[in-house]
Amino acid sequence: MVKVAVALSGGVDSSTCTALMKEAGHEVITITLDLFPTKDHPESTIRAAQRIARHLDVPHHIYTIHDLFKRHVTDPFVQSYCRGETPLPCACCNRHIKFGSLFAFARSLGAEVFVTGHYVCKGKTPSGEVYLRRALNAVKDQSYFLFGVEKEVLPFLDFPLGEFTKPYVRALARTLGLPSHDRAESQDICFVGKRSYVAFVQEQAPPDLIPRPGPVVDHEGHFLGEHPGLIHYTVGQRKGLPVSLGYPAYVLAMDVATRTLVVGPKEHLVCAGVLVKDVNWHGPCPTIPFQALAKVRSTQEPVLARVEVQGTAMHVLFQEPEYGVAIGQACVLYEEDRLLGGGWIDAHISL
Repeated sequence: MVKVAVALSGGVDSSTCTALMKEAGHEVITITLDLFPTKDHPESTIRAAQRIARHLDVPHHIYTIHDLFKRHVTDPFVQSYCRGETPLPCACCNRHIKFGSLFAFARSLGAEVFVTGHYVCKGKTPSGEVYLRRALNAVKDQSYFLFGVEKEVLPFLDFPLGEFTKPYVRALARTLGLPSHDRAESQDICFVGKRSYVAFVQEQAPPDLIPRPGPVVDHEGHFLGEHPGLIHYTVGQRKGLPVSLGYPAYVLAMDVATRTLVVGPKEHLVCAGVLVKDVNWHGPCPTIPFQALAKVRSTQEPVLARVEVQGTAMHVLFQEPEYGVAIGQACVLYEEDRLLGGGWIDAHISL
């Protein structure tokens, strides 16, 4: 019998994982994260998790890490927005919280395996090296958000849902009699609550960091008007622009120093590649240039690229130019469906 810890949010995915682990005959414990003491704290999440744990008759722990979550997730989120970037807080949470602190807590409770409801699969090389690979259902695949997980952690992880679709998981949960089988799926970043991202940043950021109103210019530098603050926009955005150009216009760039919003036609969003920092590898670090599939948005299919590693950074040159690549997002590399690693997009490489 293996002692298994399941990260239990009370939703259908983590509940199904818990039930599957128990049905497999494992000794199961569950842990729910208590992340932030705000007015929008999802106490219903903790109550839902407690309900599932009681229903399945498994031990339940609440792990409170308010300060750690603020330091590694919400503060960097706010700072990134104020720098004119497009943050990716779920990847930060996975690295530092779920597969960092929570994983360590699970191990301290004697867990030999740590289970989550992420839609991702595991693989193993002939030499026994463990790696992550894309979920069978490409629509639900969450491997993009797991590039930062330390490779030393991978052998202790299990993802029971990696080869399932969401409708199948709901049907399975209904068959298992789980009260979460019809629970609505959260579509928002958990710590924002019912507020908009802008309202959250304005609430949390020091006054001197919040971008103030500034000029809007086109791609040739012509003044077009004013915007209410750069935190209202992201590179590649089309809807909600403060000016009309008479043709489909996009946010091309944001200059925080001058508070300038640059807008223009889609063809000016193009870039040849990206410079990537703080790269984390799930296997040996490549020492020579190589080809890989690069994913620069969570909703995008990977594209062929040439990669050159330089210490903890890398240059990624796309085989075909990409549009609307945002600084602050991740560039994640694959070999077929195997996740090789990834890092944070720090700059564009122009054509």
